Amino acid sequence: CWNPADCDESWVFLGRPFLRGRRNQAHTKWCGCRATMAVQGGRAAFAIKNETGGNMRVGWSLGDATLELGMDDKSFGFGGTAMKSHAGKYSKFGQSYGQDDVVVALIDLDRHAMTFMKNDLILPGDAFSVPRHLWGAPFFPHVLTKEATVTAYFGGGARPFDVPALPAGFSWIADLALVQSDKQCDHQAVAIEAADAIVEVDASQLQQTAHREQFEDWKIKVN
Repeated sequence: CWNPADCDESWVFLGRPFLRGRRNQAHTKWCGCRATMAVQGGRAAFAIKNETGGNMRVGWSLGDATLELGMDDKSFGFGGTAMKSHAGKYSKFGQSYGQDDVVVALIDLDRHAMTFMKNDLILPGDAFSVPRHLWGAPFFPHVLTKEATVTAYFGGGARPFDVPALPAGFSWIADLALVQSDKQCDHQAVAIEAADAIVEVDASQLQQTAHREQFEDWKIKVN
């Protein structure tokens, strides 16, 4: 599940067992959360459904990486605008995704590569190669969201949404030997909201916001 001890203060859990979440609407910045368990070998996957539309990013990170996925050299993210990011650098990858899409993040620690699926489609090519100095490190599932309400599937038990079949040789992360995060808390003491406390996303406002942010980025670059 997502780790209540390893998330931004603006992250809101929707029900238990901590598979569903979104950003607290009182905050305006992106918010991130890592899972409680990491994979250190083999071929693993987890899935995220974007329930409402809106911006989000999904991928993998080390336990001491920033929660802003893709913004340091210990995290790797794939966003809904068809951009991948690592160490604060962005480049085009795959396809855009949005409301009701399921994104599967795959990591092959035998081949030291990260790939992604959108629904039933395996996106061509590797999104990332794991740098040699990170070989052998445990990688945690990680999500970063701005507007999107997200639900995760890590494997085992009931599936909260339809998930695609994995490529040959891959397993859902919950079915593998895992490394536990050293960030722990009493899960029973964690404040949650109702599982159906979803905040709808205004797609037109989302587009306007994206244009404003792109314009601000452009001004920074040209000045």
